[in-house]
Amino acid sequence: MKKLAKLGTLLFVMIAIITSLTACSIFSNQVNNNENNGDDKPAPQTQTITVYNSDTPKTYTVTLGEIAKIDIFTKPGFYFAGAYDSADGGTKYFDGDGNSTMVWGEGNPDTYYVRFESISTLMFTQTLRDEEPYKWAHGGFWTEFILNDEMKRAINGNLDTDLTVNISFDAACEQAWQLDNVYLTNMKSGGINHMCISSQAEGQLLSNGAYKTFSNTFTIKAKEFKNGEVYLYIHNSTLVGNTKYFVKNITLDIKFATE
Repeated sequence: MKKLAKLGTLLFVMIAIITSLTACSIFSNQVNNNENNGDDKPAPQTQTITVYNSDTPKTYTVTLGEIAKIDIFTKPGFYFAGAYDSADGGTKYFDGDGNSTMVWGEGNPDTYYVRFESISTLMFTQTLRDEEPYKWAHGGFWTEFILNDEMKRAINGNLDTDLTVNISFDAACEQAWQLDNVYLTNMKSGGINHMCISSQAEGQLLSNGAYKTFSNTFTIKAKEFKNGEVYLYIHNSTLVGNTKYFVKNITLDIKFATE
């Protein structure tokens, strides 16, 4: 009987030890699995590429499966048009903002060539409210032009170059009135004012009802529009009760003053 009791006790101890070891093993495996969840993710694959600007190479590390990025290169008298896999012709792999034209994949070339376009052929033209006129009863109004990406890149690569700017619009009113303080500025509030039409100029008086076209061309430094935002303000010189004023077909033309 005592032998059976001892045997039972020994069996119980052995079962307890086995159970404990099994639990430890399960816990250990679970911890290891949890730790390996992050380690099992493969490191992102990369590729080293070389971009040539003339004879000057610059290297970049790009990541497969992502949009690649290179610098926006500058050259006086030109603007950055992108980078290609050949010095002439070839396929465009990077746009004018320096972003790859596709998600980067295996097998892409590792050498690229910067390409520029002349600023002499570049022009920004935009017309606002070509049908429905702006209306106001007194004071004046302002409106905003946003330059396109090509013009912004060209301006920022040629900050000391002159721009030729033309502003034109049609204006009318219910009673005779005179234009005053018609100007462009590089800021929504404040900034440098560039007069388009002087209050001293002749021919600014409007007759009742009929639209009259106003236009002026002037030169400005590119750096003053480097943020790509241009604001036009039009004010009348004399308030006459609740006289209504109308402006439409506001057109802004900007090009580089190259020979």
